[in-house]
Amino acid sequence: MNETSEAILQVEHAAIRLLIEAETKAFWNKDFEAWARCWVQERHVRRWGWWGSRGGITLRDGWEQQAERMQALMLANPKPNVSVAGVSRHKMTIRASGDLAWVTFDQSAPATGDGMDVAGVSHEMRVLERHEGEWKIAGLFFLQSSLDHLNAPAVRVDDRGRVLWRNELSMGELDGNEALAITGGRLRATDRPADQRLQAAIRWAARLDDGLYPTRGALPIVLDGGHGAPSTVCWVTGESGIVHVTINDRALTEERMTAAALVYGITPAQARLARLIINGDDVVSAAKRLGVSINTARTHLQRMYDRTGVRTQPALVRVLLSVARPFG
Repeated sequence: MNETSEAILQVEHAAIRLLIEAETKAFWNKDFEAWARCWVQERHVRRWGWWGSRGGITLRDGWEQQAERMQALMLANPKPNVSVAGVSRHKMTIRASGDLAWVTFDQSAPATGDGMDVAGVSHEMRVLERHEGEWKIAGLFFLQSSLDHLNAPAVRVDDRGRVLWRNELSMGELDGNEALAITGGRLRATDRPADQRLQAAIRWAARLDDGLYPTRGALPIVLDGGHGAPSTVCWVTGESGIVHVTINDRALTEERMTAAALVYGITPAQARLARLIINGDDVVSAAKRLGVSINTARTHLQRMYDRTGVRTQPALVRVLLSVARPFG
């Protein structure tokens, strides 16, 4: 490529980056007119995406459908989203030829609670067309892995438990935790039988990858805190070969508890007791927290044993947390 061609290409790439930036800024600022100017306003435009964190897809075919939905969304959430200042892009690749171009990048954005948040990491692609000398977006495609949206202490590991990454929340959670630690670069349970269960779960999660279709699963590993310390619940989650261990993930625990209550017919009072037991309380301390007698708490516990077919508290915790959320 000669110097003239290289200079032209740099100008094209700069214009494309400015377009991506303008469309993003208009989206977060809820500026529909500015956002619309970034798009090809024709029937062939597409906006497709997969929300891994919310378990669903987005399909918008044609400019009319796209514009109608976006305008309604911005009217329902008119306040500019402050997260625009925290948006960053990584691994951007731009390919342009003639009047067509495509762009791929990873985008990170903070969570603000706004109704139009796209928090976390999303894997993005844009298809562009040049109209009257200006680049416009003709296709927007994005993927969000559910593992990119972890609001709990989390450690990413390989199939041998070696730590590849950890979030800030995990720093405090592992500090002084008697049941779980990072030793020699590996995530280990301090109790040997518990560590064997943890490592087996990690190997299982790492195999959830058939090379073509996405596969996902999560196993709970309950670690006894010992010396009166609360239990630690490790959720070993695998998604297409990527393994995360989240620690005391309340959202996932609550999801499983809600499903278990439906499956086993557990009453709200029994479920409240079960949640305390999962968090490490014994029957006596749980009864005090709930403001009921010890006999009442024991009756609730026995009823749950009868419904689930187990006879110990650790077995009850494992059964309740192993019930997956129904589809829907």
